[in-house]
Amino acid sequence: MQNCGQRPAFRFVENDSLQYHFFANDMAFSVRLVYRSNICVHAAWVYDNGIREINKSDQVWTQMGGDCLNICSDIMEIRDEDGEIIVICRDKSGGKSFTARVRPIHVLAWKDTFDEDANDEVLHLPDLKGTLEYKGEIFPACGYCKHVEWRQAPRYTGYRFLHGILDGGECALWSADAVFGYKKYDYFKMIQPDGAIAVADGELSSHKQHTIYAKIGSREIQVEFAEMGAWQLPLVGPEIDMVIQQRYGRISYREGSISKSGVAVTEYGFGKFSNAPLP
Repeated sequence: MQNCGQRPAFRFVENDSLQYHFFANDMAFSVRLVYRSNICVHAAWVYDNGIREINKSDQVWTQMGGDCLNICSDIMEIRDEDGEIIVICRDKSGGKSFTARVRPIHVLAWKDTFDEDANDEVLHLPDLKGTLEYKGEIFPACGYCKHVEWRQAPRYTGYRFLHGILDGGECALWSADAVFGYKKYDYFKMIQPDGAIAVADGELSSHKQHTIYAKIGSREIQVEFAEMGAWQLPLVGPEIDMVIQQRYGRISYREGSISKSGVAVTEYGFGKFSNAPLP
């Protein structure tokens, strides 16, 4: 029987998107997986005094036996062992580049905006905590995971997303501003130091090129992003022609007289995602 605190086995839904990133000792680590019936790609990068792609593969990964997440390929392993998520990324020589061991503090999910009836919930783990091993050292780490399963996908999509931490992980925030087909989607959420979750009012959040704005009741929040490095993942196949860009940088948080600083990873994605008919 599956432990309810563990991530379920990878199901290879028609349009599946999984991502993790981690912050440790002024460095960032990211793994990104995209699965379609006619395209499969996964890759990893690290920010260590600059962004460097660790590895990339188009080999379809394998879900090992059992009811819990346990996938592996030629370049990475991702598994859930009793609620601890382990991500192992290998470099081009086959050696381990980094190993993250983290546990989620909060597990949040809500129905997909594009097609709430057909699609499953979108999973967010915004405040992963644990350790990361890199170059023979082990560092305290925090991070993020998002898992999207689209049984029905839009023909075109465009989105901006940011996840960041403030004051060394005391607070986590994440925000998106997107269009899936013709459907608009936006939010701003923040897990505060006391563990409470603050959410922007209705549609009162937005992204500019380097700035996010959000209103939570009487609270007016502004988050500015300063890029330190960028990486991109083109997705080109019979039904898809889009690009994903991820960036690492510093963020400045302002709310009235309150100022905080931190780091963040952004992801932008734009283009044709499927051959679905236009609405």
